[in-house]
Parts: sequence; structure tokens; C-alpha cells
Amino acid sequence: MFVLYAVLLAIPLFLYWLHQKQLQDDVKVGVLKVKGWPLIGSVADMKPFLQEKKLFVKLHELHREYGDTYQLRMGPVKMIISRDPKITEAIVNNPKFGKAAEYKMLRPWLGDSLVMSEGEKWHKMRKLITPAFHFQILERFIPVFEEQTDIMIDLIRQEMSNPKGIDVFPKFHNLTLDIISETSMGVHLNAQVSSHSPFIDANLKVINIVEERVFSGYLSVDWLFRLSNLYKIQKTNIAIINDFVDNVIRERHDKMIKEINENPDESETKKRPALLDILLQARVDGKPLSNEDIQAEVKTFMFAGHETTANTLSFVAYFLAKYPEVQEKMYDEIKRNSLDTKSESLTTRELNSLSYMDNVIKETLRLYPPGFMVSKRCHEDIRIGNVFIPKDSTIATNIYSGHRNEKYFKNPEEFNPDRFDTEISANERNPYVFQPFSSGLRNCIGQKFAMMEAKTTLVKLVSTFKLELAEKDFEIDVIQSGTLKSANGAPLIFKERN
Repeated sequence: MFVLYAVLLAIPLFLYWLHQKQLQDDVKVGVLKVKGWPLIGSVADMKPFLQEKKLFVKLHELHREYGDTYQLRMGPVKMIISRDPKITEAIVNNPKFGKAAEYKMLRPWLGDSLVMSEGEKWHKMRKLITPAFHFQILERFIPVFEEQTDIMIDLIRQEMSNPKGIDVFPKFHNLTLDIISETSMGVHLNAQVSSHSPFIDANLKVINIVEERVFSGYLSVDWLFRLSNLYKIQKTNIAIINDFVDNVIRERHDKMIKEINENPDESETKKRPALLDILLQARVDGKPLSNEDIQAEVKTFMFAGHETTANTLSFVAYFLAKYPEVQEKMYDEIKRNSLDTKSESLTTRELNSLSYMDNVIKETLRLYPPGFMVSKRCHEDIRIGNVFIPKDSTIATNIYSGHRNEKYFKNPEEFNPDRFDTEISANERNPYVFQPFSSGLRNCIGQKFAMMEAKTTLVKLVSTFKLELAEKDFEIDVIQSGTLKSANGAPLIFKERN
């Protein structure tokens, strides 16, 4: 009986001690703390926004109340949220900062890929994969961008008589999945023709589960997560993803061996090497990559390589329909460069000449960056200016909110592509204010690929069709689901240009 009483007394004493310790730790950080409850912190307050997939909006609003850098607790996890470009610069260029602890929740899905790895392994894999994104190789993929966009255009023509319009989000997702599978994996998936991909659905379900774990406090604890129904759902969908990727790897491997045996000098893998070819033939420290390593990189590039570009293209198409003057200015630039009637494939130089299109894409990425937040952690205590970052705590760069900071962008909620010409020049603006592809040592390796893909698609699409909103006053309902996307799609009317 005495032991029972001792335990009953010890529990509240321990919880009181833990609460006091958290309060002391919070004071040391030196920035305002979001109001919360003892021990659970802001979990209850954030839960409704997480369920509505509007957490990015809440975190942005908190900056207005608590400043450019603030702290909050999600159960046992301390998070420091910042949109201060000086803090961002210090973090992304300091090799002492690695992946936040929350990234471990991605490991069952993405393995030890380039996104997940750190230290020596990351350096070796980055060095290995970088040649796949050399500009000479990227230019060889422009015909693929064009061929797949032509397929999408034909499919749009078959549906353009629908008075309710065509939702461009699934169109662009299937387009970019076909592009990334052919260019990076060397495999033809024909996702546009089949129109539905279990791979896409499974990835979205997994990323939604990860987001819920990050911002649900104690579900971030592995053993508690394994007791939940979410764990079973995640396991099922990861199995779907793994089967899909294994088939892609197997198909490309068999094709590569066949081509090398039959005609090694004229093989497609030699003329247009895909990322997967590099992985299959790679040697690191004299040893070939393991099947697990190859699978991890394929999963990462298959997801990241289509999801982000598809959403960006969808948002661009929506803005072009909403602002006809922007669309016509883009079309005029395409015509001025004689790209609307060009029969040969586009070139990198021609795509780079489209400065206004570049501004439209940048402005879209400013308002709706693919990754709205990037999290890091340091393995030791560190101070950046007046902010103290305790060892192993999470510090997150709020890219979405930074892009809407009125200190750096006039009327930040407005869509204005001209701001990249008329406002403070890129040379004068802190480069860490605008970072749709992240920044620093671990910036997005595929950003040039993504921009070339988006520009090629837009040249052909805008040269062929005039885009209009299916409903005059339609507004997209933006949510976060891994990346930012529209919950109600973007139904557009397509009209052939004369």
C-alpha cells in the first residue's frame, strides 16, 4: 500500500517538476512563447487547424502576434518557428544543423534517401546524383516534357466542351508523374492515359499521417503511434508504394541489360541516362548501392519530382485564368520569341529568355511555395543573435510566412509578377527572404529541372489554349497536405487560340 501511495504522490510531483523545467527552458530561448497548456503545450489549440489542413495559416497568423521568431510546444516537443532571413541564413549554411527529429517519421516511407541522410552519406549521395541534373542532360529531356504535354493537350481537347470546366490539378499530377518516371526513371507509366495512380494516392495518405504525428504531440512517440490505427494505414500504403517502385526499378534494370547486350553504343541509357541508371551502375567506396538505397532514392524523386511541380503548374494555370492580363502578357512574350509556332524542340536558351514567365512562376511560388516549412535541429546548444536554440530542439523556417512578410514584399497577399522587376532587386533583397526551393547547403537538387519542365509545359499550353475560370468568382481553397494544394481543385475552361 505504501508503494502505491508513493507512486501516486510521485506522479504529480514529477509532472510539476517537468512543467517548471519546461518554463525555465522557454525563458532561455529569448523569444515570445505561444500560449498553451501545461505539459501538452499548444496541441489542443493547433488540432482544429491540423484537421482542417490549415495549420500553415495559423502559424503565419502567429507571426503577426508574436513576431518574426516565436516558440511553441507540441506535447514534449519544443519548436522554434522563424521567418527571419538572418536566422534562416545562419541555419542553412551551418553544417552543425541537421534534419529535425520529426524527419525520422519519414524514414519508414523514404528510407535513408538524399532527403533523409546526413553527414558523409549525404555528401556521397549528393555528389553521385548531381550529374543527373547537369544542364546538358536536362536539355535532352525537353522533348519528353513536350511529348507528355502534347498528350495532356489532346486529353484536354476531348473534355473541353464540358461547361463545368476541367480540374487542372489531377491533369498536372498525371502529367508530371509521367515526366518524372520517364526522365528520371526511364520508364513509361502512361499515368495520363490511365488517369488514376494508386501511387499518388498512397503517397498523399502517408504524408498526411506524418503531418498529423508532427503536430499531434505524443503521436510523435513511436510506440504510441504503433498502437494507433494510423500506423496500420501507413503500413498498408507504404507497401503499395514499395511494390510500385520495385516494379519501376525491375523494369528499368531489365531494359538496361537488354540494351547493353544488344547494342551498347546506341542504347537509350547511354544517349539519355536517367537518374535510375546512375543509381543502378553506381559504386560508392567500391561497392554497388544496395536495393534499399536505390529504392529510397527512387521513392523520393518519384514523389518530390511530380508533386511539387504539379501543384505549382496548377496554381500558375489558376492565376493565368484569374488574371487575363497576366496570361496575355505571357502569351505575347511567347509569340515575341516565336515559340508559339516552333516546330523543333525548345532549347534551354529559349526557355531562359522568357523573363516574364519566370516572374509569373516566381510569384506563384512566393504565394504558394511547395514546402511551406523546413525543420532543422542542432546537436548542441547554439545562439543566433538574441535567439538561444537548445540542443536537439526543432527550429523551423516558415517559408510560407516569410514570402508574405510585408517588410520585404509590398502588398504581400496580392498576386503581382511585376514585383520581381519593380520592387527591390534580387541583389539588394536578402536572398533568404525568397526561397521556394529552400536554400543553403541542402537546397533542392531538382530546381532547374522543375523550372525547365514548368516553362516547357506553359509554352505549349498557353500557345494552344486561352484559359478562363469555369466560375467567374471562383477562389481556390488552399490546404497543406505534404505540399500546398487546392482542396476544391481549379476548374478551368480551355478555348483554342486562333
